[in-house]
Amino acid sequence: MTGSDLENMMKSLKRFTAIHSKGDFVLIDNLRAYAVTNAGADRNKRMEMLLESPHEIARRLVDDEEININQQDIGRLLGKGQATISRWLKNDMPVER
Repeated sequence: MTGSDLENMMKSLKRFTAIHSKGDFVLIDNLRAYAVTNAGADRNKRMEMLLESPHEIARRLVDDEEININQQDIGRLLGKGQATISRWLKNDMPVER
């Protein structure tokens, strides 16, 4: 992603927020809107991930070795609490027998 791409993404996010925000800002909603409107332009696994369910996004962020992000930050991104993220991830863990 180039500097120009980042600039265009930020302009798009600001525009979406100004038009659709009712005083609340949930980053994931804005990023999803960007991913949908630019689906053909920048097709990669991270853009596609934005269109998944919040639970799946959390799981994939934790599993991605290139991204160093904690549960609290994932919760902020998704508009959820850290406890919710922890519960989702705990439910995904295999049960040892």
